[in-house]
Amino acid sequence: MSKFIIDYLNDKKQKQTLILLITSILVMILVLGINYFITRILEKNSFGNYSLVLNIFNFSQIVFNFGLFYSISRGIAIVDDNSRHRELYGAGLIISFCLFIIMILCLIVFFLIFDKSTTQEVINSLLFCIPFSWIFLLNNFNELLLQGGNRILLLSFSRFMPKFFFLILLIVIYSFTSHKISTNTILCCFIVSSIIPYFIIIHKLKPKLTNFKKRIQEIKVANNKFGFNVYVGSLFAVGSSSLSGVLIGYFGINNIEVGYYAIALQLSAPLSLIPNVIATTSFKKFANSQKIDKTTLTRMYVISFTLVILIFIIAKPIILMIYGDEYIECVYLLYYLSIGSLLYGIADFFNRFLLAKGKGKELRNSSFIVGGVLIISNFILINISGAKGAALATIISGLTYFFIIVFYYKKVSNFD
Repeated sequence: MSKFIIDYLNDKKQKQTLILLITSILVMILVLGINYFITRILEKNSFGNYSLVLNIFNFSQIVFNFGLFYSISRGIAIVDDNSRHRELYGAGLIISFCLFIIMILCLIVFFLIFDKSTTQEVINSLLFCIPFSWIFLLNNFNELLLQGGNRILLLSFSRFMPKFFFLILLIVIYSFTSHKISTNTILCCFIVSSIIPYFIIIHKLKPKLTNFKKRIQEIKVANNKFGFNVYVGSLFAVGSSSLSGVLIGYFGINNIEVGYYAIALQLSAPLSLIPNVIATTSFKKFANSQKIDKTTLTRMYVISFTLVILIFIIAKPIILMIYGDEYIECVYLLYYLSIGSLLYGIADFFNRFLLAKGKGKELRNSSFIVGGVLIISNFILINISGAKGAALATIISGLTYFFIIVFYYKKVSNFD
């Protein structure tokens, strides 16, 4: 047994998988703690407003990346040259800042003509966050580029530290404040807790701006061939997923259900993260493989299905213990979203293989279909059943995603 553990830890890919798995578990614990304190610091409707604001900016980071981060990530993955990696990081950083300027200008124009029926608290919070919203693009930047460069320790740091700092700040506020505080105060803590780790990561990456024009040209060519196709598809698939929380707020009487949905979504997230973790550590290997090996597939399936059973068992006691009886509606949402997250997670695993192989058109086409199904399901079901309708829509689109992505995977692996 000890020899097996030693051999396991000596394998770099297995070690990286273990690191990301542990990070995912710790992040889930942090999220529970974060939600515990936020739901006690904010009123229920303010918590819903806070969740809505984050949904809007998470949706914006998808709209305004234009596929460039996908192109840079793959460019890093297929070349083993640290100097070139740093040059691509540097070019990507400049690109992300330019995208940030475009994003805030568009958001300001949008908010000027925003529906006046929206609560003033939401409008104020959105405007408050705009100058600092580069952190949302940096989050996307870190996830994709660190994966491409197989910088697993930094990727783990990027996922863990912002939430860790955020929890510490919330504990301090909760300890020294006896009354409910504003949504903007919580958002300020969120922003500060993200800025510090992200700048540490940039320092660690040591980006270079040498050969800047050459790297920009490479990124442009790659984006025309690959990245933009993935981006167009992601607007429908990932973008429509982020839109779910926004639509719950739009169709609902208030934003309380947005908060319920956010809690259930965060608790179900590990089901999509686990396959993502295994695929992330195998990303560079996928780029040079004909198909996914059976051992990796089996490990992914066993862990994913075991975790969904565990979540079904502990869902109700966890929610009652952490959030109390007033958040009991989250339990049933969590059941539905767990099934949807499982389907999305497994499909994302095959998606990563296609991404590593540069199959942008296939990913674009699958995203069109999945996103279209999710948008239609959301508009129909959320209007009828609110947050529960959004959760059911996730299951429908998850099934669609699984079948179409496996179809493309088999087509690509047999062809290659």
